[in-house]
Amino acid sequence: MKYTEPNHDVVTRTDMLYGQAPGYRTSMKAYDSQIAGSMLRGMFNRRITLQDLTLDLYLPKDFEGPRPLILFIHGGAFWYGDKSGTPFRDFCEYFASLGYVTASINYRLGFRLRRDDLRRAEQTGMQDAQAALKYLLAHADEYGIDKDNLFACGSSAGAVIALGLAFNGSPVKLRAIANLWGYMHDTSLLQNSGTSIISFHGDADQVVPLYEGYPMGKFPGFVKRRLMDKVYGSAVIDREARKRGLRSELYVFPGEGHALNQAPDHSLSPHQETIKKKMAEFFQEEIESKRS
Repeated sequence: MKYTEPNHDVVTRTDMLYGQAPGYRTSMKAYDSQIAGSMLRGMFNRRITLQDLTLDLYLPKDFEGPRPLILFIHGGAFWYGDKSGTPFRDFCEYFASLGYVTASINYRLGFRLRRDDLRRAEQTGMQDAQAALKYLLAHADEYGIDKDNLFACGSSAGAVIALGLAFNGSPVKLRAIANLWGYMHDTSLLQNSGTSIISFHGDADQVVPLYEGYPMGKFPGFVKRRLMDKVYGSAVIDREARKRGLRSELYVFPGEGHALNQAPDHSLSPHQETIKKKMAEFFQEEIESKRS
């Protein structure tokens, strides 16, 4: 079956509870241009309370038989963001119209300004994404999910989580992931799974390096070294994945920065269409390779 043409109407279910966990918050709507302001606001919300973990589910209407699942994970430096952001609503509606079951999740956000707490935020984000997958698979019959065709897509911090889901030893095996301007701390983890990767990155990205370096390039050097570890961006991930025999494709956008699918006025940029089409082709090839 082809999953590359929009043949389905879409049914949406919002704010579905998939779990609870202690944390600072699970949503803060902001844009890249407002990072400093959102971080300042977050400084005053440092009390840990039990958080509801929710997702929005998009189902192809009148589908027959189980369909592939894509888990979408928004970005926001592990500090801000929301599952209902414009790019991820667009992703979910588009892929559901192709016949996928799609879900966009919220996860725990926030950290104290220390390196170890930032790494903790990465881990809790990954735990929440695993919990969302577990919830969806527990309801696979109800939602019409094909458990053998599981995919994930994340942007920025969400891509870090998606890469972790694929390669950090999760019991749920993903066929492929879409890495949108993400990073890894240790590319040797790529040997842990046969998951395929399609990556997108701007070569002028000042938030996550295309090759290697410290994230948040506009921050003063002493701040980055205090808070952050050196990371490896999409070009290194692609190179190391290929070395290990994984299927990997990398699309580099000349002159483009971070969040390259979103225009300065926060509308979708033309790159969103390119990314969607390339993802659809890549995921379709994964589904067909399983059948051959």
